Amino acid sequence: MHKRIISLFLFLMMMGMFIAVPTFTYAQYTDEDLEFQGGDYTGDEFGPVSLDPIVVKGNVSFINQEITLNFLEDMGTITIWIIDENGNLYLSKEVNTTEEATTKIDIKALPAQKYTIVCFTPMGQQGAYFELRK
Repeated sequence: MHKRIISLFLFLMMMGMFIAVPTFTYAQYTDEDLEFQGGDYTGDEFGPVSLDPIVVKGNVSFINQEITLNFLEDMGTITIWIIDENGNLYLSKEVNTTEEATTKIDIKALPAQKYTIVCFTPMGQQGAYFELRK
């Protein structure tokens, strides 16, 4: 009887570890698609969802610590900003979409927090949100 209680106790402890360990050791190990939308992303408050066509798609690779952006149209030279949740500009990059249909942005130096990535295109601003946890 004593052995059964010990066996049950050990089994319950192991099950608890399977449930608790992933929670306590959370890290970002996957890619996350960026959901770009049109609108004013440099103001204090965001307005309603824009009906402008989406001209930028992208994803955040937490493993490679980079953002990949795909431009769906030739828009000439556009500007990309990465802004933190307080409105501080962390990165500004110009991309000639006539020559590059895809660009990569290194985010290794960015501290852990919430960000907005904004693409200034001839069609208006396209923005998306992402969060880094390190």
